[in-house]
Parts: sequence; structure tokens; C-alpha cells
Amino acid sequence: MDGRRRTVGLRRAAFFRSKASRRPSEPPEAWSDEARLAYNMEKSIQNGIFAAIAAGIFSSFLPLFAIEALHATDYQVALLSSLPQLVNFLVLIPGALWLARLRRLKPFTAANLGLGKVFMLLVALAPVQPWLDPAWWVVLFVALMNVPMALGALGWQAFIGALIPPERRN
Repeated sequence: MDGRRRTVGLRRAAFFRSKASRRPSEPPEAWSDEARLAYNMEKSIQNGIFAAIAAGIFSSFLPLFAIEALHATDYQVALLSSLPQLVNFLVLIPGALWLARLRRLKPFTAANLGLGKVFMLLVALAPVQPWLDPAWWVVLFVALMNVPMALGALGWQAFIGALIPPERRN
């Protein structure tokens, strides 16, 4: 049984060490275009997987956290469900117009996604703040968190579109 466990573990770990992630011995500037593209595509997929897992965990347990730990009202829980979509709706069109004028997507995308993670931290710290009902802070932080997250998602899509040639997308 020990050999079987080892084999399964090696197969799982192989996902993170596929051919694309085995870098050539040269520095990245000397890689071929195909090796660089394969490496970037693999890292993009891994990043997407981990981001989807984190977002799923956060959004799945947020209403439960608000109800059980913060004693949120039905109205506050409803706002937690609806405000993020409303904020996304209000941010996407102006964000797309703003994004079209940017020259450098990478810093814009990284800054917005990082700021979204800061708001996740503020949601976690909401129960210990002394100023207002913690449930209202969570509602406010979740609504505000969706501004940089929506802009970051727009930037990420444009960044990946520029990174991966059209014939390799599916």
C-alpha cells in the first residue's frame, strides 16, 4: 500500500512539474518563444486554479460567517449577496474604458488584485474593530472589495489575451 500512495502522490505532484515548468538551464531571456509561452500558459492555469479555489472558499463561507459570528440580519446577508454584483455592474464599463487607455497592464492588474486581497484581510479583521457593527463593516468591505477585483479581472483577461496568441486559445 505504501508504494501505491507514493505513486498517487507523485502523479499529483507531476501536475506542478510538467514539461512546461521544467525550465531550460539558460536564463529566461534566452528561452525559445515556444518554451516561454508554454511556461507562461502553465503558470496562468495554475494561478487561475488557485484563485478560483480561494474565491470559492471566501464566497461560500462569507454568509455563514456573517450570520453565525457577526449576527448579521437578513437585510445584511441580502446585501452581501447583491452588492458585489451591483458594484461589478457599475465598475465594468468605466473600467474597460480606463483599461483601453493603459499602456502597462501588468502593474495595473497586480495592484488591483493585491488591493482586493487587502479587502479580504479587512473582512477577516472586521469582528475586532470597535467603531461600528462588524456585520456592517463586512458588508461595506465586501462591496468595496469588488471594485479592485473587477478591475483586476478585466486587466487579467486583457493581459492573458496579449500573452497568449489567438491560435493557442480555446
